[in-house]
Amino acid sequence: MDLGLAGRVAIVTGGSRGIGRAIAHALAAEGVDVAICARQRQALDEAAKALTQDTGRRIIPVVADTMSSESVAHLVDATLTAFGRLDVLVNNASTPGGMVRGPLAEADDKTLLEDIDTKVVGYLRCAKAVAPHMQQRRWGRIINIGGLSGRRSGNISGLRNAASCTSPRRSRTSWARTGSP
Repeated sequence: MDLGLAGRVAIVTGGSRGIGRAIAHALAAEGVDVAICARQRQALDEAAKALTQDTGRRIIPVVADTMSSESVAHLVDATLTAFGRLDVLVNNASTPGGMVRGPLAEADDKTLLEDIDTKVVGYLRCAKAVAPHMQQRRWGRIINIGGLSGRRSGNISGLRNAASCTSPRRSRTSWARTGSP
């Protein structure tokens, strides 16, 4: 499949495993150089090495935590230093299935707030950090990965998935008029 992304540069948060790693692989297979980030160095290094071997693209691992604006700024700076540009952000960082599970009576509000800080507010931090670079180049794409638990009852953390999703029409036009949709 040709998505017209050859030669572009992407950041994939939560890119060391699962959906994030699969997204990084698909982008690299399309000719995209990718910065993957996660909080664990060993998993990142292993994923970057495997992705590079599988695709032949440049994949850089960057330890980053979306709960920290400074960490997100480091991620963006490392990407720009390595590749000289930034075209695509895939917001994917989260705890799979959410951190708060089980009955409502046992739900811990501190844990839920940490979950929301990672996924919902973390997505905002990342978007804010990359948008100026995309606006300057007059081209960019930001993709937010939600999750099925946003539609499943019984999973309290699912509200973070519902909060991280926007309608495609709205997300293409609201953050910046940086190029054609």
